[in-house]
Amino acid sequence: MNSLICKPVRLLTLLALLALPMFLAGCQNLGAIRLEQDRPDDLTMLIENRDYARAEQLLRQYPHLDTPETRSKLNQQIAAYETAVLSDAQARESANDLYGAHEILVVALLKLPDSPRLNAYDRQLEAKRSEGLKENERHELLAQAEYYVAQQEIYNEQLSLDSPTIMQRLKNSLLQQQAQGLAEKLLICGQECLQQDKLVMADACLHYARLIKDGPGVQAALAQLESRRAAQRQSEEKKVLVTRIKKEKRLARKHKDKIQEVLEKTEQALNDNDLAMARRNFSELPKGGNKNREVAELRVRLNEAIQIRVRKLTSDGDRRYRADYVSQAIHSWEQALELDPDNPELIKRLERARKVLARLEELKNRQRTHVRQSEQGT
Repeated sequence: MNSLICKPVRLLTLLALLALPMFLAGCQNLGAIRLEQDRPDDLTMLIENRDYARAEQLLRQYPHLDTPETRSKLNQQIAAYETAVLSDAQARESANDLYGAHEILVVALLKLPDSPRLNAYDRQLEAKRSEGLKENERHELLAQAEYYVAQQEIYNEQLSLDSPTIMQRLKNSLLQQQAQGLAEKLLICGQECLQQDKLVMADACLHYARLIKDGPGVQAALAQLESRRAAQRQSEEKKVLVTRIKKEKRLARKHKDKIQEVLEKTEQALNDNDLAMARRNFSELPKGGNKNREVAELRVRLNEAIQIRVRKLTSDGDRRYRADYVSQAIHSWEQALELDPDNPELIKRLERARKVLARLEELKNRQRTHVRQSEQGT
């Protein structure tokens, strides 16, 4: 009797021993499986093979191995390994390969199970993967709801045309049985999306939930959705208002700085007695700057200085004109006109003087022609 019992046990034991090498050969993380204890001589090999968890365990077991040089080398290699793993995983994530990024982290965390950087990114990635899966489930749910609504429309249209067949009635009956669960899932989808402020998805789920099976829960969720939308609109309007106010303040500061710049440049030109430059600088004054008290005071000073200079230049031009120094008179009046471009008296004086100058030049040309002809006749 005992021999009959022992034979199956021995057979199972033998099969287990035969299967063990196959299991070890197929294991992707063979480095994590140890059939014997690590020894101090294995430390260098463990570090080179990036078996950092085993290396740390060995250092704790043999404290004399944990020298500053060994610790510095280990920390540098761990930091570089973490950076390389994160870079590779993030590249996979950017390529929308979340599963591939996760697999990279699984292997790395076997080597560094206590790494804050790797664990933090793994949690972040897992949350993103979970959300992606949840999003896919929601889209699948919406596809089911869209299919149900379309089938109901077809069935209702068939009812208006002719009596449906037994198969059509049976199919519609099955759909009606599934509608209760589908509506409940859509309501839950809408409520979850409302909690996460995903209003577009919430609207889609609640829209189909209302079409399939309306009720107090759906109406309450739709009311909450509308309230959230109103709050969102108010928030967006507030952001627009804040942005506009900031822009206006920024423009006001820029406007103020420009006015100050014009005042300083004009003041400097006045101090240098360069009234033409002062007038040009003052003309750069931005719109609305006239309300500034300093601008008004500087305008009065500038106008008074210009009037005095114009009167002096006009008087100098008149005196030179009477003395038959027409070119010099024109020069004085042009300087005056540059300061007072709309002065009609200066414009008249210059027109008259230029005509006189043109006649004088014409007379001189005739005289030169007459002289040359006389010289040629002799």
